[in-house]
Amino acid sequence: MGTLIANSNLRFTGAYVTGPAIATPANAFTNSTKAVERGWMRNLATLAAQGWGFAFFYVGYSIGGGEAAPANADRTRGELHGRHLRTIMHQHGARFAGSVVIIDNEDGESDVLPANLIQYYLGLFDAMSRPDPALRAFRPGIYGHGQPINALLAVWPDLFIWDVQIDTSTTTTPIAPMDPDTDPIRVDLAAIRTQAPPGTNVHAVPIRSYPTVLPPQRPPAFLSPLGRQFRFHAGSGDRQNPPADIPLEGSAVERRLRQRWRRVRTWDYDASFVRNPASAIAEPRIAVIGDGPAFRLVRGRFAFSASGTIPLQHLQQAEPPTLDAILVDPFTPVEPEAPLMPAEVGARPALYTVLNNGEIGEALGDSAGRWSPLGSIGTGDPPPRTPRALGVAARSAADAHLVYIAENGQLHAKRKAHNQAWSRAALALAAPLAHPFSALAVCPRGGQMVFALFIDGTGVLQAAHWARSFSSWPAFQVQALEQTPSLFRGTALTAITPRPEDVLVFAVARDGRLSFAVFSDGSGWSRLTPVGAATDRLGAHTRLAAYAMDDRTVEVAALTDGARLAIYRFDRNGNAWTPAPRTIVDDPPARRPGRPTVETTRLRDAAGCRINPFGDIGLGRPVGATTTRVYCAGLSDAQNVLLTRDLGQGGLWQILA
Repeated sequence: MGTLIANSNLRFTGAYVTGPAIATPANAFTNSTKAVERGWMRNLATLAAQGWGFAFFYVGYSIGGGEAAPANADRTRGELHGRHLRTIMHQHGARFAGSVVIIDNEDGESDVLPANLIQYYLGLFDAMSRPDPALRAFRPGIYGHGQPINALLAVWPDLFIWDVQIDTSTTTTPIAPMDPDTDPIRVDLAAIRTQAPPGTNVHAVPIRSYPTVLPPQRPPAFLSPLGRQFRFHAGSGDRQNPPADIPLEGSAVERRLRQRWRRVRTWDYDASFVRNPASAIAEPRIAVIGDGPAFRLVRGRFAFSASGTIPLQHLQQAEPPTLDAILVDPFTPVEPEAPLMPAEVGARPALYTVLNNGEIGEALGDSAGRWSPLGSIGTGDPPPRTPRALGVAARSAADAHLVYIAENGQLHAKRKAHNQAWSRAALALAAPLAHPFSALAVCPRGGQMVFALFIDGTGVLQAAHWARSFSSWPAFQVQALEQTPSLFRGTALTAITPRPEDVLVFAVARDGRLSFAVFSDGSGWSRLTPVGAATDRLGAHTRLAAYAMDDRTVEVAALTDGARLAIYRFDRNGNAWTPAPRTIVDDPPARRPGRPTVETTRLRDAAGCRINPFGDIGLGRPVGATTTRVYCAGLSDAQNVLLTRDLGQGGLWQILA
């Protein structure tokens, strides 16, 4: 596998979650989940160190296909399977906490899941994902297609989907999705469209969306799949010859890898929006820092170390443009999918992220666009949780606070005062614990307070804060912003301070709408309020970005359930903030010959691109800009790109080189 990833553009592998039965009788578990001889689990650490991402699969019950459900399959059996999955994955350490694990359902597109099997899946999803101090939690996904997916989305609308959409009706595909003479191997999804026999259904990326609820119950939201199974290959690539093992004997790849790579007859090719489906985070990562002359845009892309042996995230300032990367220690680089958290600390642009040893890294910029080498500021005990959740807020130019969710779910904080070194991490909030999938939004309120907003273990949005009037640091206090959970447990969170008196926080509600609350000086927190009509849905896994145009206007960017860019505007009248109807921004246009383009050395036409539904979003105004500019992770012929567009009238989508 190390040879394969070093000699191809393949970036993730399927991996079956298998382990011994955790209860008797052993036949209460599917045979596939007990097949430890498949060997994936014992090799996870080695494969991850080689740079492989993972699509984890746990084989569940089906009606008839695959492993048929017994008559007594119910919620209790599902909970048992959820604990089984969780027990197996927990043993492989904190680095895999919160991973997406896809439950394999082998039913057909038109099959109708009976009520007891839906209860089985609900039990499985709940047991694998709910807070448990003894076992790490994992995010549920489902492998399948058609009616079974729709039925499960109706009861669990933020499921991750692995779409079964194979482009042939047999498992002996005559054409491999690669040229056997190409070295290194390149699986070119875009080229498949021209290679495939007439009438086949092939796409460069997984694009089929699924309704969460079938009409007429209520208007459905749609969910983009995380990945897609698109082709089986069990042939030579030549229709006139019988099937043969691949890579083909005598091909460039086979000659190079001879004696090091076992040739295999059957291949199962899958595509994903992301490098590592377990993390469900697209490239590039994006951070927008500052405004006007202080504006900085930093992006992070998956790469390998100079030695080619360590997977990492390559960081570079994209705007204003610079050829210099942000330097990192080659032995402790940035984690491949770690978040990039922007801040202004001591009147300097600053960037915070997580290194591959679990410590927090800091880089500081200057007015000339240069950056200090990214170095560790340490962490604490316990270290940051996976999925990573951290944020930085400067209460003043001389007082910065970094808050993160620790492995045990508590909030911990570090402090930097008067340009001195960061303090050791200290417990900021012991309870309530953050949900295992909670995001974290950190922002200041004027020069008085620092807020840290998160979802607790029951699903309630909590606002923790520290004020300069408190007698000790970091003794945060906390307030629940709702009594009954209304948000997705893994919703994105973003918060902003458009003027010293106010803080606005934004999230995605379980009904798919944007939801917001406001803290105002003298009146405290408002209730969480959904925005727009019932049909104004967002994608369950969208990121959020907020930007204050001035102290009276805030813009919020998100992706709809159809992966289109939505811009929300909030206007202040007195002390009240009111949302205007949202605006849907046109997608990049289709690619067509003769279409006029506007290109520079840094900006290329984005025709034919699409926004990645699992990617970051950024908002800001570079120096000289008269309107807000949006930045999104995008795809161009299955390649990761950084898309940008002015939000003013006549704005054009472009690729930022």
